Amino acid sequence: MTSSVAYAICGLNGIPSQRAKGFQLMIVSEDGSHRPWPIIVVRWGRQVFGYVNRCPHDGVNLDWERNQFLDPNGSG
Repeated sequence: MTSSVAYAICGLNGIPSQRAKGFQLMIVSEDGSHRPWPIIVVRWGRQVFGYVNRCPHDGVNLDWERNQFLDPNGSG
């Protein structure tokens, strides 16, 4: 069985188009403990995408400075 979950984090205009913003959420583990869940929300026009803020190769956050995820063109 699959379930869909939606989170309201900020308004659409809270993230400029072609930019990303980091958020620190909390996740509850199966044992009831809480742990940080850093995410990135990227806006491209009216489309919004969410990602875990963690490099799968190096295990570090993707922002090289706070909320600096993309280059000035918003492409990477």
